[in-house]
Amino acid sequence: LTAFQLPQKFPLQLRTKNIGVFSPQLQEHYPDQPMELHLWARQQPLLSCHPDALHGTLFSSAEAFVVLPNTTRVPVFLLNIDANVTGKPTITRNRLGGTVRLTG
Repeated sequence: LTAFQLPQKFPLQLRTKNIGVFSPQLQEHYPDQPMELHLWARQQPLLSCHPDALHGTLFSSAEAFVVLPNTTRVPVFLLNIDANVTGKPTITRNRLGGTVRLTG
C-alpha cells in the first residue's frame, strides 16, 4: 500500500475542487479540501515474454480520501484498475531503453 500527496508546486493538485468535475457532490460536501490517493496491487502482475515485446497485465486498486482540517481522512471512492501493457526493450550503444504502451 502506497500513500502520497503531490508536491505543492505540481501543476495539478489533488483537491476536491479539481475532482468536483467528476463528482459535484464531493465539492459540495468538502469544498476545496486536500485529498490523498492510496494505491496498491491486488495481485501479482502477469508477465509474458515474446520475441517482439514483453506483455503484462497489472491488477491494482486506488482509494481516494479527503483530508479534513483535523487530519481525519474520509474515504470517498475506490477504483479497481486493471491494465494490459506492452513493453518493447531497445539496446543502443550499450544502453538499455524501451517503450511501454497501454494496450487495454
